[in-house]
Amino acid sequence: MTDIFTVRTEPPRGNSFCWRVDSLAGDIGRVNESPAFAMQIIMDAWQEGTPRGSDLVSPETAAEFKELFEILTGRQVPTDPDGFLLAEDESVSEPRISAREFYGDRIIGEGTRRGRPYVALKGDAAAFKRRIDVIITGHKVLDNGPEAAYFESTVVDARYLAHLANSVYFRTAFTGHLPYDY
Repeated sequence: MTDIFTVRTEPPRGNSFCWRVDSLAGDIGRVNESPAFAMQIIMDAWQEGTPRGSDLVSPETAAEFKELFEILTGRQVPTDPDGFLLAEDESVSEPRISAREFYGDRIIGEGTRRGRPYVALKGDAAAFKRRIDVIITGHKVLDNGPEAAYFESTVVDARYLAHLANSVYFRTAFTGHLPYDY
């Protein structure tokens, strides 16, 4: 993905943190002000922005972040080379089930990862919004100019911010918009 913003976070204070995004493209008008953007920044800081981000959060929080990424961007479901779904032990399921027949229009593509074929499924914007409503308990826009925006966001539990213990600086392609939100 192409990076759109640089992000700088300040160390959290309790369950809240302040963060700033600067456009890499110059004047883009107003930045998306939704709480979804805050959740995306928290997740992306864990995945991309902090060298030890996965070491600083609990295994439960890391698993939740992985699940949130899957809900947001969609799952990759392994198949055999002929497009049949695999069982948990990676053998072809019996009876043989076609990924195309099982998932239908939820499939947005196919590919291979580490030599193994998969089908890519659509993300679930509605499920992601439901999770945001539980996790992000406060979200204030402090400034939103043509090239930068500044926010303060609060989460239900400080564990979601453990990887932001210091200031974090990174680039992101997230914008606060949700794929397949129509």
